[in-house]
Amino acid sequence: MNGVMQRRLMCSLIILLAAPAAGAEFEPCEWAGTDDRADCGTITVLEDRSSPGGRTIDLNVVVLRAENPQGRAPVFLLAGGPGQGATDLAGIAFGPYAAVRESRDFVLVDQRGTGESNRLDCLNRSDTDPREAFGGLFDSKHVAACRDAALRHADLRMYGTLHVVMDLDEVREQLGYERVVLWGGSGGTRTALVWLREHPDHVEAVALDGVVPTYLRAPSGYARGCQDALDRVFADCDSQAACKNAYPDLRADFDQLLRSFDAGPVETFVTKQDGVRVAVAMHRGDFGYAVRGVLYRSGAIARLPKLIHAAASYCPTVSTIRSCRRLPCC
Repeated sequence: MNGVMQRRLMCSLIILLAAPAAGAEFEPCEWAGTDDRADCGTITVLEDRSSPGGRTIDLNVVVLRAENPQGRAPVFLLAGGPGQGATDLAGIAFGPYAAVRESRDFVLVDQRGTGESNRLDCLNRSDTDPREAFGGLFDSKHVAACRDAALRHADLRMYGTLHVVMDLDEVREQLGYERVVLWGGSGGTRTALVWLREHPDHVEAVALDGVVPTYLRAPSGYARGCQDALDRVFADCDSQAACKNAYPDLRADFDQLLRSFDAGPVETFVTKQDGVRVAVAMHRGDFGYAVRGVLYRSGAIARLPKLIHAAASYCPTVSTIRSCRRLPCC
């Protein structure tokens, strides 16, 4: 018996022996301000399936019912991150996949540690004090403080992808679905891959958007991936006459922006929702991570050459990018 089969058998035995007695309790609910049929509820699972008397987690679940049910396998929307709650993905079900919902239920489960399922949040005061969002990218002290706070109400060893997949397959079973279709975006693709590996008999099809392979150790590849993507933008612009004519030396424009940080952080400002401007110190890492955010969205990439060129041409330094309002930098 290979390792996958042994693990699958062990997971099945643990679920059978240790699953809480309470079943799924759902009731009709309004969802996202629409008249679409939806059922909302919770499904209780053990945080640690090897400890039957231990802490439980109420998984927040929303089932968007098919308009014309035909007994077809439902679609499980798997959120990214990890950290995003699946119930935040309702827009996908109402937007690009609205036609699919005609005959398939859509199931959204806030995986453990996200959304309304024992959410694990890092303390973040940037909403009230924007200065907190700058200069601390992946700061080790902040990460350690977040870990210590989360340990007060969670065993962090139990929040890996395999534990999430065990939850999701239990949700599938309690909802009465034999087979499912998986749609994963970004970090959700890894969840889909592990679910397919662990429970292939319960998966009808898989759609992966922005694959995160199981061997990737985030964020170790972020810098290289961001640079590769940015180099492709430069190369694509150089190869297209219209882009090349409009932005004859895009790479030099970008290098000019980077040089603004050679002497250290630069002063800029952000505008809060109440319209008040707050001065902040932007670091090179803040700027780079903002560019990564643009590169991550396919619809925004096409606008990136114009943003870079405008910022380099019209703003003497990065400190005035905010006033030009042409490049998102936080």
